[in-house]
Amino acid sequence: MAKFQKCPEQWRRQYLNKEWDRSSASTVIGHANHAAAEVNYRQKTETGDDLPMGDVELAYAEAFDSEVEGVGGNDEIDWKMGSGQYETRLKPGQAKDLGVPLTRKYHEAVSPHIQPVGVEEWFTIEVPGVAVPVKGKIDLIDEYAKTDLKFGRSAKAKPDVTWRLQGLTYMLVDHTREYDGTPRVTGIGGLPFHWHTGSWGGPRSDPKIMTPRTTPELQLANTEQHIGIANSLIKSTANAMLAYWRQFGPDDPWPGALQHSWACNYCTFGPLKKNTCWWWVGESGDQLSLI
Repeated sequence: MAKFQKCPEQWRRQYLNKEWDRSSASTVIGHANHAAAEVNYRQKTETGDDLPMGDVELAYAEAFDSEVEGVGGNDEIDWKMGSGQYETRLKPGQAKDLGVPLTRKYHEAVSPHIQPVGVEEWFTIEVPGVAVPVKGKIDLIDEYAKTDLKFGRSAKAKPDVTWRLQGLTYMLVDHTREYDGTPRVTGIGGLPFHWHTGSWGGPRSDPKIMTPRTTPELQLANTEQHIGIANSLIKSTANAMLAYWRQFGPDDPWPGALQHSWACNYCTFGPLKKNTCWWWVGESGDQLSLI
């Protein structure tokens, strides 16, 4: 939904045409850090204890290798990090090592304060006025909050627009969920939404982690107003998708490009990358950098 709001044409090409970009070094590192935290939290729902540091580091390493293998090997990943004068190209081993300190720091600074009751919980909700169910997955649930984990090149001190839409949507999840195939009531409805965000740093900077414990802006209260906003946003976005489908179909370009202050600079179809976006035909990267 957030991608459609940013650019319906990018959404069409990725979600309808399945034109996905290559995986990047940042994607692989971020997913591996996420997986390491998941391994620890999942077993902690049963044991109540965190894994030893060595086990979490091993989980990170195995997840990294699995990510690389899953996309077809090292040659299928863009190992470039940064851009412009700050661009570097990493070797796979260097990229793997880059994410280890973040795994360690998150395990030391955050995990001990969390007692999860649910990890990677899938949900399906029906929103009035929306033709199809809304499906999603909540990274982490404890008695205090539903939480999403965000690991990347930079840690954010407050949620951006796309994160906010995600948090609002997850507030609509009710009390009943599936656990080992058996429905049960957990009391997760009504919880606020939290974000844990972390960056792995670099040669001259240490990993950085932010959570609501250190950065209060990284949370969203569960209120009747937010519930109403979530329903309204989902309904209006879904109806816009249907309207574009009816007007343009799946094969012709959809509107939405050229209306964002920076997204086109990073889009896989824009002039700075594949340069195959219909809205930018004939434009150069130099011209694009001026918007």
